Amino acid sequence: MTNTVKSAENESENDVSSSTSESRSQSSSKQRRSKKAKRGRKAIQNPYKFVTYLTESPNTQIFAIGFNHFIRDRDIFASACGNKISIYECVDADDERPVQFLRAYIEPDKDEVFNCVVWSYERLNGSSTVGPILAAGGVKGIVRVVQCNRDSMGGFKNLLGHTGAINDMKFHPIHPHLLISASKDYSLRLWNIQNSTCIAIFSGIRGHRDEVLSVDMSADGRTMISGGIDHNIMVWSLETDELKEKIEACSTVDAFGRGKRPFAAIRVHFPEFSTRDVHGNYVDTVKYFGSTFLSKSCENNIIWWKRKETPKGMQVSKLFTFDIIDSEIWFMRMELDLQLTQLAVGSQNGKVFIFNLDTEKPINRRITVTHPKCTSPVRQMSFSRDGHILVSACDDGTVWRFDKK
Repeated sequence: MTNTVKSAENESENDVSSSTSESRSQSSSKQRRSKKAKRGRKAIQNPYKFVTYLTESPNTQIFAIGFNHFIRDRDIFASACGNKISIYECVDADDERPVQFLRAYIEPDKDEVFNCVVWSYERLNGSSTVGPILAAGGVKGIVRVVQCNRDSMGGFKNLLGHTGAINDMKFHPIHPHLLISASKDYSLRLWNIQNSTCIAIFSGIRGHRDEVLSVDMSADGRTMISGGIDHNIMVWSLETDELKEKIEACSTVDAFGRGKRPFAAIRVHFPEFSTRDVHGNYVDTVKYFGSTFLSKSCENNIIWWKRKETPKGMQVSKLFTFDIIDSEIWFMRMELDLQLTQLAVGSQNGKVFIFNLDTEKPINRRITVTHPKCTSPVRQMSFSRDGHILVSACDDGTVWRFDKK
């Protein structure tokens, strides 16, 4: 399949969206700007400019996109379109092809539709040299771990166990061989990708009662948070004695899943914390924000909250609400940059809203980043390692690149 790339040189400068807030109507924009000037307030400036877009496969949804943050000197990202994973590199914005195709992995099962892709790395032959690893999951419920350091990408390992689609995954921030997956089968699973072993299954008596849509891990790797269709948000501990012993025991299993003793995954029934008080609808994205949390539902807002100890036990304390528009359909991911200074979320009509988090107090002002030709729902975005490049994936099979000015 040939990827079509459109250069920024072929687009007029007028195609780039205005940087005014969505809350201002066009009819009264001049009057409002005048009032703001009198009060000494500055209008919001759009820090991003359109660079280019490419078409993966016309009219085919792209549910996942993500930069590889482990590579310091190159801006490489992967996108998942149907049963195909494509890897691209962002080069100089003035280049004739500012987004260059590198390679692709095509799953033999044509009915597979990948919902998520995440990056990690492996040591090559026990040396200090590392090679990129890409894990993908989709409607077939199989985690595909792909080795990317070869001349051509190929299937590395298949992790079997889920009985429903895989909606989200995250690698452990400290141990790159540990992977957590969230599934339609109401469960989360912790894997060791080195020996294809499932270490733990998080589900059961007090677990999710419907599809798990999103998962994230804390920066220290001690806890993880999950959200789902059941409106529940749960925080799970990865530091219990039983689980730590199981993770250690899994390291003795060989590459074929064989050990001195039969290895069986443990079942974790009880989260450390659970609540339905944050959202009243599907929770399709959860993120750690330091020691607090950000979560998004189909209610046109993003909630910043924390856990608070009260006489009645641990409860939710809402800190701030970021308002968005045209984001009522579910499975539209929000994203944070690596520095935790920018919060981005897509809309149903091709726009990306960005909130600046690098402020003393949160500000409910969104910057709109879009292009007149981008009109399809934006499912996911990703920031480059330094936060200067933003790529977004849409339902019409297009990928868009915006750079900071």
